[in-house]
Amino acid sequence: MPCDRIIVIVKKIKKTIMRSIAIKGQDEHVDPEKKGMFQNRFEDYHHRYTFASRYVKGKKVLDIACGEGYGSKLLSKKATRVTGVDVESEAIQVAKEKYGAKNRRKNTKFICADAISFLSSSKDRFDVIVSFETVEHVKEYKKFLTLMHERLKPGGILLLSTPNKKFFDVFFGGTYN
Repeated sequence: MPCDRIIVIVKKIKKTIMRSIAIKGQDEHVDPEKKGMFQNRFEDYHHRYTFASRYVKGKKVLDIACGEGYGSKLLSKKATRVTGVDVESEAIQVAKEKYGAKNRRKNTKFICADAISFLSSSKDRFDVIVSFETVEHVKEYKKFLTLMHERLKPGGILLLSTPNKKFFDVFFGGTYN
């Protein structure tokens, strides 16, 4: 198959995916109870937090870009304390209702703030900071990384993931850093 034909096919796939997201009003928050395109990534999401849970036993944890709180809930099963932060107020409201203190999770709190503002203003230091699929959305990513380092206790652990850039460049137009 000639290269130009492959490029045309990839462009058509990209348009179809983007149209599907726009029409259905999909967002990137993962909730095991919802269906949709991004929910198909639930298994990857769950595995990231399962991996992270190995490092949080008895620890004070920060979950940056926690979305609707499902990952924070998984971490709270082993951590002493989990703070989930997300910029979207609707997501934080859902997180509080489903997984916060109102729902028997006394060691979990959720805060609505953007990552840079929270990290800049917080005086807390954390044993573990989790930031999955976030850094590519932050314009000031160097500042973001520096602030996370500053918020870690000495010997603390940063668990960070990013999407596969080649995949997103092809299918979503290279909109990530």
